[in-house]
Amino acid sequence: MKTNLPIHLFLFLAIVTMTIADSAMADPQLQRRVYYALNSPDRPEGDWERDFERRPIEVMNFFGIDEGMTILEMMAGQGYYTELLSAAAGNSGKVYAHNEFMAMRMRYGAHEKAMKKRLS
Repeated sequence: MKTNLPIHLFLFLAIVTMTIADSAMADPQLQRRVYYALNSPDRPEGDWERDFERRPIEVMNFFGIDEGMTILEMMAGQGYYTELLSAAAGNSGKVYAHNEFMAMRMRYGAHEKAMKKRLS
């Protein structure tokens, strides 16, 4: 399934981050944590197809995601980035995924079902 790049840019512009830990430089372990999340056998099959065009490691670096951050992802959809943001924030960080009620009910609840499956 092809997706529009402007939609993805909007979703990431909607991400609000707040630093918990003081960090003057980029997190050197970020790429390793996200790499393991990207290669997890538990990921939904469709996620692997999206990885190339979404460039998750580059996006995490662009937004300066560090271990220990608290991240609010607005319009999380089915949770593709939510899962990767969780890996990027590490065990000491927190990720909150927000979806508008009507968005979760679109397409006969496809987003809601996909998010519940991902969280299980």
